[in-house]
Amino acid sequence: MLVRRKHRSCCLALSSVCLVLGLTLTTCNSQVQAESEHSISGVVFDSLLGLPVQDALVRLTGSSFTASTNSAGRFEFVSIPAGLWTATVTRYGYVPSAPQAVEVLEGFERHLRVKLVPKPIALGNSLVVRSPISRTAATGVRTYDSRQIQRAGHRTVADALDAIPGVRIYGSSETSGGTRVSVGGASPERVAVLLDGVPLASGSAGAVDLDVIPLSAVKSIEVSPGSRSAGSGDAAIGGSVNLLTSSASQTIRQDLELSTGSFGAYRGTANSGFNLGANRIEGALETNGRGHQFSYPDGDSTAKRQGVQAHTWRGFAGFSSAGQRGPHVSAFVYNSTVGIPGALEQLQPGAATHNVRLRAQGSWPWLQGKHVSAEGALWYESGEDHVRSLETRIKTDSDWRERFIGARQKLGLSLGSANLGGEFEVRSRRMEGTDRVPSQSFGVHDQTEFSLRALAKGTSGFPGGIVSLTLMGAADGDQRSTPVYSPRADMEYAHRGGVYVRLGWGRSFRRPPLTSLFWKSDAFVAGNPNLKPERAVEWDLTAGVHRGGFLLESRYFERSLRDIISWERGAMGRYQPRNVPRAFTFGREDHASLELWHAGLTLSYSHIFTAASDRSGEVNHDGMVLVMSPRHTHDLSADFSAGRISGRLSGRWVSSRELRRDNVSGKTLAPYRLFDAYARIAVRRLPPSLTLGIRVNNITNERVDLLERYPSPGRTVSVETVIAF
Repeated sequence: MLVRRKHRSCCLALSSVCLVLGLTLTTCNSQVQAESEHSISGVVFDSLLGLPVQDALVRLTGSSFTASTNSAGRFEFVSIPAGLWTATVTRYGYVPSAPQAVEVLEGFERHLRVKLVPKPIALGNSLVVRSPISRTAATGVRTYDSRQIQRAGHRTVADALDAIPGVRIYGSSETSGGTRVSVGGASPERVAVLLDGVPLASGSAGAVDLDVIPLSAVKSIEVSPGSRSAGSGDAAIGGSVNLLTSSASQTIRQDLELSTGSFGAYRGTANSGFNLGANRIEGALETNGRGHQFSYPDGDSTAKRQGVQAHTWRGFAGFSSAGQRGPHVSAFVYNSTVGIPGALEQLQPGAATHNVRLRAQGSWPWLQGKHVSAEGALWYESGEDHVRSLETRIKTDSDWRERFIGARQKLGLSLGSANLGGEFEVRSRRMEGTDRVPSQSFGVHDQTEFSLRALAKGTSGFPGGIVSLTLMGAADGDQRSTPVYSPRADMEYAHRGGVYVRLGWGRSFRRPPLTSLFWKSDAFVAGNPNLKPERAVEWDLTAGVHRGGFLLESRYFERSLRDIISWERGAMGRYQPRNVPRAFTFGREDHASLELWHAGLTLSYSHIFTAASDRSGEVNHDGMVLVMSPRHTHDLSADFSAGRISGRLSGRWVSSRELRRDNVSGKTLAPYRLFDAYARIAVRRLPPSLTLGIRVNNITNERVDLLERYPSPGRTVSVETVIAF
């Protein structure tokens, strides 16, 4: 009876939402017909290779309308007055396009396809090469820009990352440590997360919490799979994620978004910005939370828990100089109070956590010559975690404080088709922890780190296309260990027909986190100050074809790891980290996408296969699957846009995951299938525009265990309103 009531309530909620949307559309129909639906969109591509061109500047002659193309070469003008317009496209390294006339009529949209002819760059008297390819697949970097993020209706950084091929998200708002990212099958602790190229603090959980940054502040996301310590530093064994907040080509957002949904959830986001002379100032403020009661599928009698309510707010501010030649300064603040539940059987949350995090950073190019450039950067981050147990049997009263300070100096040299670069970085970390029982306190621990990196890249013409070679190297050290050397080499070839091949090899490492080295010792857990840094050697091969709106890509990789840090239970029942001597991982990432009807419909599918096994030689462990490593992950999505209606349908299937090193029977997380849907209707397009949306997550109401005994809630429904000024 309880299950039927839940289904009945959900159906009534859906019916009510649909009725409200229908009435709103009917009421506004007469007003809508009078409003302008004029728009000009298009795609810019390389006439020689057939590949999209990013950062091309599109102008409508005789007006202030300008736009820049994204990573897929697309651009769009909205609310264009009717009449005859002339569009021109320019980009460095290409011959400017011929003026293209386009007539805008009432109620019609215009779509352009613009070819740019590469401009040869002469080197010496004999060598001539084409300009570098502005394409993400050819460089191994997967870019997800703000236009794609807004079109898909993502609300958090974790949601946006989850839509990128080769990426998985671990944890949730109900689990300690928040949400973390996995790239190429590597665990979140082995992925470097950067903000505008500068590393973020990993916190007491050992991995960066993606919840601390509002998505509206992110202009684009760059994901680099594979061994990346040579370019991204510590922890980049599986890859790196770079969150970019500065982009002079992006339009400043002026909007307000409000939403409410199941389980008392709410979210409010405000974005604003303005141009100050030739400079840009932007800001974002966001708050979200949920109620104190959740329900879970499967009819579990213990499926309701009190006290897991959450209340969070975060803010961001950024300053950018025009043309990216001046300083870029940004800061964010994060404050959350979350009831973290224990295992589902406990009925009550295990603890209440209060987390505060503050970040400020700035970079400035102090030398911008024709062939020489230099840039400096400074950053400061602090965080506090307060954990209070709500259980009467176990008393937990701990405070964590973290401080992260760093400085970086970069130098670059450009010699025709060759680019050279180097940088020196120094960082200081401090972790301090106190406990209700002084003998079990973490104490105060400091660590000073340095990194020295170098890069050399050359590009040259090759029969039928372009070939490039990139060499990178890094030396990283701290006061506890000798320097670790991390070389990386990538060779790429792109054919004019859209076919490309890339071969890469590299070494990477991850130093032991301070929490693993000095975790407070008690009867249940203890740190290990004798841990060694993790080491990895990887090679990968990528091949694909990108022609027009069709993309097909496959990446194969092999990774040999040494001294992996693993938390294990000893003979006395106490958990302690130790180094697993050897492990081996190989896998494949496949991705296909197709754009139809001028990108009105985009279909996408990706598959990750990962075989991660223990090669330690230890009894009961050798040959076993590494924990939390699914063998298969399938993702599919459909993004559609037709007039005023747009949305996204997505699905994911993840195979089972082992929870113990010995892979004992019954200690696995079951496979799950997750389907989500999002749709929105533009009620009014002219400023201030009005958009209504509806979102349904976990449509099939399936139990999804992201971590052991921490299932995500069942089906959730929410409605949204976005007002753009």
